[in-house]
Amino acid sequence: MALKEAGDTLNAIKALQSCVEVDANYYDAHLIIANLFSVKRNKFAIEYYSNAINLQPLNIDGLYGLGMFYQNTKQLDKAGEVYEQILKIDSNHVFTIYNKGYIQLVENNNPKNAIRFFIRASQLDPDYSSAIYMRGLCYEKLGDKKLAATDYNATLIIEPSNSLALEGLKRLSKK
Repeated sequence: MALKEAGDTLNAIKALQSCVEVDANYYDAHLIIANLFSVKRNKFAIEYYSNAINLQPLNIDGLYGLGMFYQNTKQLDKAGEVYEQILKIDSNHVFTIYNKGYIQLVENNNPKNAIRFFIRASQLDPDYSSAIYMRGLCYEKLGDKKLAATDYNATLIIEPSNSLALEGLKRLSKK
């Protein structure tokens, strides 16, 4: 962990791999290795996330990491499958709900489908400024300037320096 904190990712991975060679059931080591590979978009992340998931199938951390890896590497169908697994374990996992909306809006350009996920995420966590902003962006794309402005302003109340919400309000004032 000291190597990881020092930014020496390669040696951190090697040290953690030694740990899992000694104890193949060391969940945290599998998860940390997976996360380190995931940051680099390295496909070995899948193997280590899978190991972690096999060790603790109901622990959402491994599943969420795997889903994010797939999402970040544009394997959206696989990300969606993993997110569905998570929601079977915890139907209120706010970050998974947000990510499902993100995929619908950003990757599929479908604000009509996306908005329900951002509405749900912001209901689960009323201070989740990113979900509120994205809900506003959906409203903007759907042509509802008033609700978009309301959400951009709500985002700024929670996070006054949110540049995306500020830009959203500027866009709306030009329309």
